Amino acid sequence: MIEQSGESPAGTAHESADEFSTGTTIVALAGDDGVVLGADARVSLGGRFVTNRSARKVEPIGERAAVAFSGGVSDAQSVVGQLRTERRLYELDHGRPMPTDALATVAGRLIRDGQFRSIGLLLGGVDESAVYWIDGGGGVMRDTYAASGSGMQLAYGALEGAYEPDRPVADLRPLAADALAAAAERDVASGDGMTITTITDEGLSERRTNTLGREALAGAEGERPTPKTADEEVA
Repeated sequence: MIEQSGESPAGTAHESADEFSTGTTIVALAGDDGVVLGADARVSLGGRFVTNRSARKVEPIGERAAVAFSGGVSDAQSVVGQLRTERRLYELDHGRPMPTDALATVAGRLIRDGQFRSIGLLLGGVDESAVYWIDGGGGVMRDTYAASGSGMQLAYGALEGAYEPDRPVADLRPLAADALAAAAERDVASGDGMTITTITDEGLSERRTNTLGREALAGAEGERPTPKTADEEVA
């Protein structure tokens, strides 16, 4: 298990960043053939006013990993951009894909160094049956499933009794959808729809819906490749 910690320095530039936060519930689950990441679609001002109902809060990092984020939108966009840059540099230097644990370590360092303090990340990749939780202090923890964001306690409650290791991603997608729906029942900063991203040896794909839960997932259009621009800018 990777475990690192860091303390937030006093008087950072992002003390009020959560005023423009996504609130959010995010989840990540590891299966025997890949990983599933999910997030709701609501963006709010500190959980008090909804500013967007169709945000995409799961972003690809290349074709073999993805990250879900909660917290300040600006910080999240910056971290995603830097992770993509680090991945490309690693592949140019080493001639092979960047391992997920190395990518998680870089994410933790970015937050721990103090520039980005208002976000939480969940990261998963196809090269191992695990997901990584990167907290607001830069701590990196490896697990088989995880939740983060303002609705994390409710999401964990839904996952605890339902998750089983070594299940295929086809079985994990409904669990992720149900966890997001459970969180939105009581967390005012979560809701409105969801993104469910799947990563396997065949690549990344995503489903986006306007409502939450496994019923919404079943009614969504079939999986489609995750859209990316040439330089993979955050949508």
